[in-house]
Amino acid sequence: MKNKLKLLLPFSIFLLISISFIYSSHEENISRKVVLELFTATWCGPCARYGPLADKIHDQFPREIILVRNQVWQDGLDTKETNNRANFYGIKGVPSLVINGKYVIHPGYYNEILKIVGDFLNEKPLYIIKIEDLKIINNKVSFKIKIESLDKKTRNLKLFVILSENLVHYEGRNGEKEHRFVIRDYIPDERGTSLKINPKELLEIMVEYNLQRDFSPNKFSIVVFLQDISTKEIFNGEKVQL
Repeated sequence: MKNKLKLLLPFSIFLLISISFIYSSHEENISRKVVLELFTATWCGPCARYGPLADKIHDQFPREIILVRNQVWQDGLDTKETNNRANFYGIKGVPSLVINGKYVIHPGYYNEILKIVGDFLNEKPLYIIKIEDLKIINNKVSFKIKIESLDKKTRNLKLFVILSENLVHYEGRNGEKEHRFVIRDYIPDERGTSLKINPKELLEIMVEYNLQRDFSPNKFSIVVFLQDISTKEIFNGEKVQL
C-alpha cells in the first residue's frame, strides 16, 4: 500500500518569509480548532463501533473539528508513517482517540469527548493558521500556509502537513466498509517540519506536492496543524478540500 502511495511524491516545502506583525482586532473572534487523531484498524472489532462515534463528533462541529484516521498495524490501509505516529504517542491499543495531542481516550464516551472538545473550542488560539492560494496545475498541488503567532513564548514547534482521503471503501475483518478522513501521506513525513516562530511573528510557507495522474481532487483534503513536540500539544490546525 505504501509503495503505491509513494507515487504521489515528490514534494517540496519552502519557507518564504518571516515578518513581524501586530495582532489586530479582526482576528479576535477566531477560535481554536480541535484536531482529533483516531488510531484504528480494520481487523479491530471495537474500532468498527468506535469510528462512527468520532465521525458523529466531527459532524456536530464540521468547521471547528479536524478528524484524521491513522490506520495502523497491518490492517490493509496502514503505512509506515501512520504506525510511527502511533509510536510517537505511545499508543498500545486501538481504538485510541488523541485530542489536540493532549488527551488520549481509548475508547471513551461521547459526552466525555464532547466536554474536552468544548473546553478547547472556548479557548483563544495562540497561533492562527490559514491555507491560501491553493492551485492544482498539471497534477501539481501548491498552496501557502500562513501562521500567525499570538503567543508570548518561543516553543519547540513542528508543522505537520497531511494528505487525507475523504472516504475510503475497504472491508477488513471487522466488517467496516467505509472509512472517513484516512491519512494517505504525511508531507514530507510523519516527523513534521521544525519551525521557529517568535512571539508576534508571521510565517508564510509554500508547499508543492506532485500527484499521480489518475488523481481526483474532490476525493482528498489537505490538513495542517502546529504541534509542540516537547508537550505534544496541538495548538491549532486547518483543513482545505482539494
